[in-house]
Amino acid sequence: MGNDPDKDQCPGMCPASCQKDIEDLIAACDECALTDVVCDATVDTDLYPSLVSGDLSFEYRAPVVMAGGDMDDDCYEYLDENEDEEGLEGQLEDDMQCLDRDEPDFDCWVEDDENSEGTATIGCRGCSPDGTQAGFEFAMEEYFQSLVTDTGGPCSFDASASLAALGGAYGSPTTTKYSDLDGELVPDDMKVRFPFGDSGLNDLMNLWGPDGCKYPYYGYLPDAPLCAECSSTYEARKDVLEGIWDGPCNSDDPPGDYDGAPLPDNYPGCGCD
Repeated sequence: MGNDPDKDQCPGMCPASCQKDIEDLIAACDECALTDVVCDATVDTDLYPSLVSGDLSFEYRAPVVMAGGDMDDDCYEYLDENEDEEGLEGQLEDDMQCLDRDEPDFDCWVEDDENSEGTATIGCRGCSPDGTQAGFEFAMEEYFQSLVTDTGGPCSFDASASLAALGGAYGSPTTTKYSDLDGELVPDDMKVRFPFGDSGLNDLMNLWGPDGCKYPYYGYLPDAPLCAECSSTYEARKDVLEGIWDGPCNSDDPPGDYDGAPLPDNYPGCGCD
């Protein structure tokens, strides 16, 4: 929200440009403006086959066996820590073609890598070449078969043992939710229209607002509710009761000078006195 020019001059405060954006948002959403609320359930491609696409994300877990009995630092970094093009994630993004996706995004990690038998389980999450779970699992199976037999990489796998272990690899259905999809793709019966209201403003500020434009630094909620309908008012009050702002100390990490941002005048601080 807003532009950056004011930010460096007023750290910890809500920039004037952002205050103007908030005022415009309040004006646009007054009088019970409606917004689509999308179901947070996991996408069911059997029910909605039209949603099969590269936007869906799947998981795959591949058991492997290390040649030396354990995983050295270079291999662990390649598999679990390195997110650039030299790591496993970057290689997958270079090698895997995903349906309707020019820039696929993969996330990989290592499970169960500390044991005396030298076995490990590598997990990866990403998109599928054909948008389906079966297509994702087939592509990952081929990739890991190539990975464990490649003698030139940073990891020394026991190729024959790993190929046998990969028979126990398994995938998981998509973890993508309807709320993760672009709004125009969401089926009509998976979304409903509700008043934006103070609750919507609160959610938007918590997600996108700069720290200086949130409580306790800036009171952005209007004096009059954006929508006085019962359901909207209930949601807004629920937000307050669950901690939107019931005091500066209702937090495991309350705002303070150590955050590097100046506090407002007469800010009460936290303590026992």
